[in-house]
Amino acid sequence: MDALTPNNGINKVVFQAGAQIGKTFIANVWQGYIFYHNPQNFICYQPTISLAEKYSLLKVNPMIESSPVLNKVFDNKKNNSITTKKYAGCTASYLGANSGNSFRMISAPYIFLLL
Repeated sequence: MDALTPNNGINKVVFQAGAQIGKTFIANVWQGYIFYHNPQNFICYQPTISLAEKYSLLKVNPMIESSPVLNKVFDNKKNNSITTKKYAGCTASYLGANSGNSFRMISAPYIFLLL
């Protein structure tokens, strides 16, 4: 987890593991940290847009709703959609990597590839 913190000198972290061992939990903890402690634009790429929407609905939204701290960060939920969440002047985007359009005109210092 230390390698995922900002300003540590590490630019790329690769995590390869088997199924159902807690990768999603680690990803959610990292996102929560960014959202609260170091708000900046964030992109999460899933293999397809339907998987990105599913991840957002089943993993990210419950994480935000169950955390009082994150609930305050995302206080204006009416401006959010399944794939775009605005917080602290930043945007978290959940996109499908199967479309070239998902890579156009969007940038972020934090990119999470779940491929």
